[in-house]
Amino acid sequence: MILINWVQVLPYVLLYLLNQWFVHVFNIELSTFYPFKPKEANILFLGQDMIYKQSVILSLSELRQSISRNEMSSNTTRASYLTSWESCIGKIKFNFYDLGSHWIARRVWRDYSAKMDAVVYIVNANTKTREQFSGPREELNALLSDEAFANVPFLIFCITAEPSSCPEEELCSLLNLTNITTGKGRVDLAVANARPLEVFVAESYNKKQYLDGFKWLSKYIK
Repeated sequence: MILINWVQVLPYVLLYLLNQWFVHVFNIELSTFYPFKPKEANILFLGQDMIYKQSVILSLSELRQSISRNEMSSNTTRASYLTSWESCIGKIKFNFYDLGSHWIARRVWRDYSAKMDAVVYIVNANTKTREQFSGPREELNALLSDEAFANVPFLIFCITAEPSSCPEEELCSLLNLTNITTGKGRVDLAVANARPLEVFVAESYNKKQYLDGFKWLSKYIK
């Protein structure tokens, strides 16, 4: 067992030593060279439901150990909430930025659009009534109609507390996204004359379902 662990760790130890040698001799880190340096993507992380936004953070963030799931309660505060965080998914390092969901914060979203490679929007999908979807529906419609976000990919997570009985098509209808999603496969955007936009249904804390969404998004990160 000890031998197996050492075999697994050895490549990382050797890479670390090689990196230290490069720093000592050339005063430069290996991470500055491809393939050691991963592609990076800046993500605008939005949504009106802080609880479910934080469930994504706890599932994917490399800093998740610093936040206890016990903090995920109805009285969650901004003090226990990460406004910026990162996660390496596949070959891409995602840098997430949450600028807030209150009306003052919304006024600065478009100012960051040029710096962002994609938007990830979180929706509480535990309800099926159209009225309770009005907040995220109006917010998404405003973002999608804003010229500043015209070419920005959108990944929309509809998150539930348990396996959802609500089909994806119905959720798209509730959000006014019928017939404008891109599709789960790779699409030639020039031919389709569309921007990347897709809805993924996920259970809270289901990391695999979150990763499915980000694998789709990774296809459109330049």
